[in-house]
Amino acid sequence: MKNIILPINPTYSKKIINKTKLFEYRTRMPSTKIKYIYIYATKPICKIIAKVEVIELISFTPNELWKITKNESGITKEYFDNYFKGKNIAHAYRLGNIHKFLKPKNLKEFGINFIPQSFVYTDY
Repeated sequence: MKNIILPINPTYSKKIINKTKLFEYRTRMPSTKIKYIYIYATKPICKIIAKVEVIELISFTPNELWKITKNESGITKEYFDNYFKGKNIAHAYRLGNIHKFLKPKNLKEFGINFIPQSFVYTDY
C-alpha cells in the first residue's frame, strides 16, 4: 500500500478534520491501494496539516455515489454535480482516523518540490 498527498481547499480540509466531511471526492484515482492521505491545505495555508486513514475507495456513477455518500459528504449537491459534470464514473475515498499535525508541514519535508495538482505518492 502507498500513501498520497492530496491538495484540498482549506474549507474542505477543516471539514475533514472536524469529521463533517467523511468522503473525499476525485475524478481520478491512483493505480495502487492507498493507506493514508496527507492533506495539503491549499492557499492561503499551503501546508500539510493532517494524515487521514483511507478506509476504502468507492467508485460508481455520479448519481449512485451521491446516494451512498450524501449524508457525510460535507458538500452541496450542486458542488458535487459541478465537480463530476460530464463524468461517467465518480470516485470517493471513505475517510477514517485523522491525525492533525500540531505543526503543519512543508511539502519539502516530504521530499516534494512542487504543488501537486491531483495527487502525488509519498513514502511517509
